[in-house]
Amino acid sequence: KQRVIDYVATRRGERWTITGEQAEDAAKRCLVLTRRGGMFDDPCMNIAIFFPTIADAKSATLNDDAGLKRYPAWVVQNFASNAEKEKSWNRDWLNEPRFGQTTCPSPRPPGSDGHPMECDEFPFFASEQGVAWAFHTGGEKAPISTQLGLTLKTENGQEGAVLNGLSKKTECKVKSAIWNTTALPGWVPELEANGTPFLTVPLVDDVHQTNKSFYIC
Repeated sequence: KQRVIDYVATRRGERWTITGEQAEDAAKRCLVLTRRGGMFDDPCMNIAIFFPTIADAKSATLNDDAGLKRYPAWVVQNFASNAEKEKSWNRDWLNEPRFGQTTCPSPRPPGSDGHPMECDEFPFFASEQGVAWAFHTGGEKAPISTQLGLTLKTENGQEGAVLNGLSKKTECKVKSAIWNTTALPGWVPELEANGTPFLTVPLVDDVHQTNKSFYIC
């Protein structure tokens, strides 16, 4: 709890706010999700944490939460820059016919914010774990396949902006995973170095109706 309060206090100039009750719930959610994900050694005190909330990214946050219910180990991911991730995967991968997903049709239906809806992915594309897919054991419905969900453009964009802010914040010391590009033609590049780990703790309870998505380093 105190780690959350102290870090948010350093960002008041950017209008970050959190109450004691909200910080308490965020801390408890982190403990619950990391234990459920099989993590030890007090990761909630030692790893950067991304907290998407229902205040400004509701549809994306709920999709993240659904993904963690399906596969709890995704509470921790390793950051990957778009440049590195795209050595193996096209950013528009989910529209390729071989995946056969139906959650996010193309073109996307209109959203209540006046824009076509977007497709939220969890785990995030910007991670080593992103683009997880069980081609032979259930496809879209398999627990280990990426959780997809239609989201409002504004909410998906807000979640992405905050996660991008975490990756670029100097004090977070985030480094991207690196893939070896010397693989033979047609082969998927091999992971050469892991990216910096970070936790994702979706805040879905009503107490978070007023505190926008944030992160702590």
